[in-house]
Amino acid sequence: MIILKINMRDLFGATVELGWDEAIPIEIHERWVEILTMFIELGDIEVKRSVRPEGFEDPPEVIAFADGSLVAYGCAVYVRWKKKKILVTDPDRFYVKLLCGKARVTPAKGTTAPRSEMSGFLILTRLLKVVLRAMDVKPSSLTIAVDSQCTISALEKSSGLLAPYFASRVAEALSNLSELSDETVVEPVQHVPGSLNPADIPTRACTTPDEVRECSIWQSGPSFLTLSREHWPFNFEFIDLLPENELRAPRAAFSAVMFSQL
Repeated sequence: MIILKINMRDLFGATVELGWDEAIPIEIHERWVEILTMFIELGDIEVKRSVRPEGFEDPPEVIAFADGSLVAYGCAVYVRWKKKKILVTDPDRFYVKLLCGKARVTPAKGTTAPRSEMSGFLILTRLLKVVLRAMDVKPSSLTIAVDSQCTISALEKSSGLLAPYFASRVAEALSNLSELSDETVVEPVQHVPGSLNPADIPTRACTTPDEVRECSIWQSGPSFLTLSREHWPFNFEFIDLLPENELRAPRAAFSAVMFSQL
């Protein structure tokens, strides 16, 4: 569905000015023909309603991912259960399943990759509040991972150092994480390589039906989630990097500008 929304947004972009009765440009028309053909031919996409298997221990773990691009941002929440009886030769020690996900298109104007990634992280924290509230068995822990160094850097900054766009979103996200900590143990936000982030799937206009079918990474989660936590490709080592335009101007410089305009 996000593919349809992305291409619908492109009909109203800054470079496209169409009247009500005007035909859309030929290149956009051809893209829509390809998209509608794909939907006609994709067949059924099945999603299992049950995410709680038999023979696995309570409580589960929740692992969540967020990502963003210039066209869309999204998130994915997975639940992981540990098998009660584990054999040395048993490769399936854990059962992982998509619990829910969410995606939105970015605004037609004013979007940057860092802002989209931050928006993806924010809607994830909102979604997690709904998820944990609805779970009968509360998870033993919550782990959040993003591939955005800017997002993690912003979370480490004082709100006074951030410009309004980032400051307001970071403040709400941290407030949501604080509420989540009343329900379970919330691990520090981790960095995951972009190629291993399943939340990247709904942020692309070129995603294919096979990427969201049963047994796909989207529905079953990355393969590393079936391993012990020490084998996960997460880390907290990242470059402290944030675009200058997302930082609040120094007070002295701001005062000088205001004085010069008087």
